[in-house]
Amino acid sequence: MRRWAWMGGVLAWLVACAPQAPEPGAGQRGEASAPVSAAATPPLPGPAREVSLPVSAGAPARYPVTVGQAVDHAIYRGLYEAVSPLSDLAQGGTPDVSVPDQPRGQVLTVYYTGNVHGEVEDCGCKKNPMGGLARKAQLIATSSQTEVALDRPDGFAVVDAGDLFFKSPQVGQLGERERKVTLLVADAVVEALNTMPTDAFSPGRLDLAMGAKETERLRKASRFPWVSANLRRQGQAGLWLPPFVVKEVAGRKLAFVGLIDEQDPAALREVGFEADEPRQALLAQAAPLRAAGVEGIVLLSNLGVNRTEQLVDGLDRASLPVVLAVASGTRRTTFQPIWTPRLEVPLVESGAQGKHLGRVDLHVIEGKLEVASGKSPAGSAATHYIGSYRSVHNARRTLAESSAQDAPTQERLKRSLDLSLQRLKAVEGTLPDAAPKAAAGPTSWLRSRVVPLPTSMEEEPRVRAVLDRYKARVEAAGGRWGH
Repeated sequence: MRRWAWMGGVLAWLVACAPQAPEPGAGQRGEASAPVSAAATPPLPGPAREVSLPVSAGAPARYPVTVGQAVDHAIYRGLYEAVSPLSDLAQGGTPDVSVPDQPRGQVLTVYYTGNVHGEVEDCGCKKNPMGGLARKAQLIATSSQTEVALDRPDGFAVVDAGDLFFKSPQVGQLGERERKVTLLVADAVVEALNTMPTDAFSPGRLDLAMGAKETERLRKASRFPWVSANLRRQGQAGLWLPPFVVKEVAGRKLAFVGLIDEQDPAALREVGFEADEPRQALLAQAAPLRAAGVEGIVLLSNLGVNRTEQLVDGLDRASLPVVLAVASGTRRTTFQPIWTPRLEVPLVESGAQGKHLGRVDLHVIEGKLEVASGKSPAGSAATHYIGSYRSVHNARRTLAESSAQDAPTQERLKRSLDLSLQRLKAVEGTLPDAAPKAAAGPTSWLRSRVVPLPTSMEEEPRVRAVLDRYKARVEAAGGRWGH
């Protein structure tokens, strides 16, 4: 926590120094700047609020073009550098583990994916291609064996939150050849996950798109558990899958509970399934989870980020002790966890196409599985401030580079800048005068990362062999492998 005081000092220094920065010309927006001597340059009010913007015909300017804009750009970069390290704590994210007094706890690690959409290789992106099941397997293997104490789990689990096999709900309507190829790729995903550690999979809506018969075939081929607390076969009263699976991770009993999106009943019935309302389905598992001696719940939710957040925050922690929620369905990459407002449960999603592997390390101190977000009013205000300044900076840049635009566009951009300035002035009044006090005594803490899988990464040999075998079968069937 010593970084708070230092970073607060940097921020205060930047804000205090900003009015002394030189600005040529009259400093009024809309006036062309003219070179003048430094001695004749008035100080900038605010932090660099009045930055002269060029008015000229022809091609748009390249920002910054005036000394005042250069000052604005420098202040923005300085503020961003100063405040960014605070944003983790401000948003309830990862404590700075480089601080010497941050204790290493008993490390319970959850590796997670979602929204893979049947992507077995890299994403095929022209810029920065990433992904691949063999790279995922290799990262898990090497992370678990590292000699760095902080990065070495005392126990880990590997999970997927759904939408694993297929890209579209219409795959069941493909022609015969395309259907065969798509199912071969799904078989490759199953066998690859059979080869690597896989502790729980909660099917999403897209995973059912080939219909009940093929979905059942994939489940039977899987040597890893499928779970869902609200998925049923059409016309059947009981659940189709076990609602949860329990695993002991570093001596702590964790339950991995699955939920599927139920909002389109007609589409579910079309592929032979039904789904119960998620909250009631989850509440129905409270007693069985308690009977199983579960200490913490990891929720695998196909409801998307927003609905998962609402669901988790409406629970009773005493009866359903959710310690982590892994979402799929919104394809969002949560580089920092989202903490639910009331219960402060971390929520994560790993993006799409398997380009990243999510990792959450729960450092359990003194046996406490429950982790507070570490949100700080001071950090939140600082993050809010840099967001406000970013809006001003971007509005200035857009206006400076829009000299060739028509008059109505110019006026709209000026109004946008004025609104951004008003917001900045309002936010400045919320900045705290002092750094927050550190919490008394050691507390459990959470480190969350979304690790990219670049094509330069080594691949796990056994998974690579599985993929090569299926690649040959797909190509022999006239299909395309990957991407």
